Amino acid sequence: MAQARDFLSESGTIMILTDPAGVVLQSEGDPPALEAALDIRLMAGASWSEVSSSTNAIGTALSSGEANTPRGAVFQFTLPRGEDSPSRES
Repeated sequence: MAQARDFLSESGTIMILTDPAGVVLQSEGDPPALEAALDIRLMAGASWSEVSSSTNAIGTALSSGEANTPRGAVFQFTLPRGEDSPSRES
């Protein structure tokens, strides 16, 4: 993951490592992109399975068994006000 941080620095992108259930374990990459990811709860401990978060890149990768690279607004969504989804697992 440390190599990913260096490689992705100033790229506008991030790389995310999840467990088999879609819970984010770690993310690395461009610092502004990592900061923006926090706005949609794309952070360690958050569940991004399709069951808990609807269709998204992580859930799609888990369902298909293949890596994917979303581009642009393909997986962009807006959380309803007052909602904390995706859920954080304890």
